[in-house]
Formats: sequence, C-alpha cells, structure tokens
Amino acid sequence: MLNLDGINILDKHFKYLKTKINKENIFIVGGSIRDILLDIEKDPKDIDITTDQDPQTIFSQIKQEEISIFKTDKFGTITIVPKGQDSNIEKVKYELTPLRSEGQYDDFRHPGKINRTNNIVLDSKRRDFTINCLYYFSIDLDYIKPNYNKIKDELDLIKKLKKNGKVFLLDKNILIIKDKELINKLFPNANLDIEILKDIIKNNSYNISNDFVDKKNISIIIDPWGGIEDILNKKIKAVGEADSRFQEDALRIIRGVRIPNILNQKIKKDKNKIKETIFFDYDGETWASMKKNYFLVQFIAKERIKDEIMKVFIADNPFGFVVLLDELNILKYIFPYLYMTKNNNQPVRYHAFDTYAHTILCFYNIQFINKDPLVRFAMLYHDVGKPDQYYCSSLLDREERKKIHSMRINHSTCGADMTLQDFKKLGFSKKECETISFYVKEHLLAGEILSGKEKNIIKKIKKLLSSIGYKKLQNLIDICIADRRGQYNPLQLENVDVLQNLKKLIDEIYEKQGEFTQKDLKIDGNIVIEEMQINPGPQVGILLQKALNWVIQDIDNRNNKEIIIEYLNKNM
Repeated sequence: MLNLDGINILDKHFKYLKTKINKENIFIVGGSIRDILLDIEKDPKDIDITTDQDPQTIFSQIKQEEISIFKTDKFGTITIVPKGQDSNIEKVKYELTPLRSEGQYDDFRHPGKINRTNNIVLDSKRRDFTINCLYYFSIDLDYIKPNYNKIKDELDLIKKLKKNGKVFLLDKNILIIKDKELINKLFPNANLDIEILKDIIKNNSYNISNDFVDKKNISIIIDPWGGIEDILNKKIKAVGEADSRFQEDALRIIRGVRIPNILNQKIKKDKNKIKETIFFDYDGETWASMKKNYFLVQFIAKERIKDEIMKVFIADNPFGFVVLLDELNILKYIFPYLYMTKNNNQPVRYHAFDTYAHTILCFYNIQFINKDPLVRFAMLYHDVGKPDQYYCSSLLDREERKKIHSMRINHSTCGADMTLQDFKKLGFSKKECETISFYVKEHLLAGEILSGKEKNIIKKIKKLLSSIGYKKLQNLIDICIADRRGQYNPLQLENVDVLQNLKKLIDEIYEKQGEFTQKDLKIDGNIVIEEMQINPGPQVGILLQKALNWVIQDIDNRNNKEIIIEYLNKNM
C-alpha cells in the first residue's frame, strides 16, 4: 500500500524552505518522500532538498535568522537547522545539494567533474536507486474543473503511469509525473510552467476513491525512473544501468545492502501490516551487478563506509547486513580480521562450528539483548584472536599450552589489538576504538566473576562497579550471554540462566552503592600526605587505591576519614 494521503505533510517544509532560501524552484528529494509513501515515517526530520544555481549564490541568498547553517565544499551541500519555537518545523535538519550532473568517475569514488544544472532529469541520472529518486514540489492553484476517470487501485495507477507518463489524482490533489520529456517541459530550467500544469490536471485526472478535494494546494511528485512502482513492489533497483552506478561510486553497493535492511525492519515494526505486506528484495540485474562489482569496495574511503555501517548497527538487524556483506564477498574489505576467522576450526566439545560461524550466531543473539552499537561491534570481533591462538597452540607442548591464557597470544588479548587496528582504519574515534577493544579483551569476564565463591562474587562485582562502571559491566554480561548462545552446546546453554541471575545481582548491588569511586572517599591525596606524614609521590595513589578496594566492600561502615586512616596505618 502507498501512503499517498501522507505526502501533503511535506508541504509545510516546502513552504518554510521557500521563505528561507528565497527561491521558488525548490524540490524535496529522496528518502523522506520514500518513507512517507511506505508509511514508515509520518513527519520526517531529515530532509534532502535541491534547487538550481551554484552553492555560493544559494548560500548568500538564504535568510539566516533563526537557523543554524553551514556549507561543505565537496559537493556544495548546505545544511540548515531551524532554531526557535516553530512547532511545525521543530527538530528538522535540511540538507541542500544543488542540482548537478557528474562527469566520469576516475577512482570509483569521486566524479572527475561536477556540472551545475537546472535540469531535473539530468540530476536524477546521477542518483543511486529508483526509490530514492523522487522529487516533491507543491503549488497553490485555483480550482480547475477536470475531466476525470476512475482508477481501480494502486496497480491500475502504475499501469496508467506507464502508459501515459502522468496521472493527477483528483481525490488526493497529487500529480505524479514519470515521463522524462514531460518533466523537462513542465519544469524548464527547473521552473514550473503553470499552463502546462493546468492542461495536465484538466485532461489527465483520475479518482481512486469517491471523494473530491476542493483544495488549492497541489502536490507534484516527479518520478523519472519508476521509483513509485518499485516502492509498491518493494524492489531495490539501480537508476539506469546498474554497472555504471556502482562503478561510479562503489559506496552504492554498501548503501544497497543498508537501505533494504533498515526499511524492512521499519516495515516489520508495524505488526498490523505484517501479514499483508511484502519486504524489500533486489531487482535481479541490480543484485547481479552488486555481486559483479564487489571488489570496487576496496577503493572506498573507509570513513564513508563507517557512516553507513553505523546507521545499520544502531538499527534492529545488523546481523542481516553483515551476512549480506559476506554473501557479496566484501567482508574482507570492511572487517578483515573477522574475515580471517572463516574456516578456523574450534574444539567440538565447546563449539559445533568454525570461529566465523560461531561469531555470526553470537552476533545474531546480541542484537536482541543489547542496542549499543559498540557492544555489537565487539561481539563481531570477540574471537578474532582465535586463529592466531590456535596456530601458536599447535606449535607448543602440553605444558606451554597451559600457560597460553597468560600470554599475549591469548585470543582475548591479541583480539583486542586486532580490533583496534581494524576500527582505527574505519575511522572510528580513539574513544570508540578503545571501548570496542575493551569489550573484546574482557569478554570472558563474566566467567571469571562466577568462578569463585558467592561472597567473592559480590566482592568482585563491587570492585568492578567502581573500576569500569555499571554500564560496561552489564554490557560484558550481555556479550557473555550471546557468546554462550552462539555455541549451540546444550551444556553451555544451561549456564545462561546463571548469567541472567548475575545481571540481577549486579542491579541489586548497584542500587545500594552505585558506582563508588575514589572521588567518593572521605579522604583524598592531601589528607593521606598530612595524616600519614608521607611525601607526595606514587605511594599516595597506591594507598588511595588500597583504601578504595577496602571501603567499597562495606561503604556504610568504612567510608569515614578516621576509620580509613586507621586501616591504612595498619596495612602500610
């Protein structure tokens, strides 16, 4: 079903932009139109727009009162974020990229030349997929009495569009134009020809329902590549020749994996429609071209890839994204150390699968229990150190193998280093890399906590709440739960309940004492120096840490200046 009734929500954005940009020929374009027609977005907050002229001229004409605005040089993209209290345009980001056509791509990433244009059809040819290649325009027009016919349903609408290249839906006040020649005539130099518009409405009107809308506002959807049909049929289809699109910019292959992944999850959330809907799949030529041109992904700037994968990893099905990357044979270009776990056999008594298969099963499980994208990345990389560990183990004798868990070659330790390398190359920040690497290095922590007696478990939890914090500790338990479920070993699965109980215990302790740290002690370095009559130096820090480790086991009775100093004097 197409949500044609919802498209008029774009009119308020269109009119707002006309007042700010001081131009008549503005077009909303791309994903916001798609998502409204799919009925997965009622009022979009991230809207792409386009118009003619060069970026500097556009920028200079924009009325900059009550907006934040900045321009990037690469394609002349201008970002506009409204400020103030306008409830109609609240919390919206507009990205304006001028109409353009592009020359030959020299490096599978960047066009050798960008030509400014005022031709919508030329601009449409450089876009990626048909469902993203839709333009919206609106105008207030005096009522015209049309000659109209009846349309049975949406399939009949598509037939009329294919046959006539244009349809005005009288009951929706929406004009859809597919014919490229007519688009050029209706918008010569990107400016609307009112007389041609009136003629189209008068002679090409149809009604789906029995309602008639006597409104001035006309919504125009420009659809030069059949995007509406592909939205209705849930097809991912490249604009024009698929090979050309992917060879121009190989990032479109990654986008071709991301877009249906996210759209299908949004469609799936509407449980009322789940029985009657179909999900996005690929046009045969488009999918074949993605598989054919997969190797071009290696030439993409890694920072651009990071932006795409982050959008997926904060969504509901990163598992589906990763397995399609694997199917396309491009996993090795994005997650190389993960790729190296393929065909790395593990002890059957623990794992029924090789390291990669186990990892991907763990990854499938983590997306249902933890939404943090950094945790999900860590799950994907938690065992990347195993190939090296297993290889080195094969070269060691029995006694040496016993020591391996204390060596750098332990898969948690070397895996953390590998994680840092891969995510740094992808352009993740230092903090993000260190957080993902931390989870990889400590992914066995839950088992270590549970290895002692109950009173020691509580002590360990209190110490960990102080040292790494509640969120990281709970994240590590989630990683362990997904890790055990990914083993598909009945003996291991029984231990998941123990981990769930551990999470509850952590909650109970956290509620009582929170994340008690050194700054919460009733002493500090100056007090230690004064009361214990020692000189400033490393010993002060050692004593403070000793005090913290002691106090957190009984905060109510021990966090007292005199009691702490007495304890330290006895345990110097």
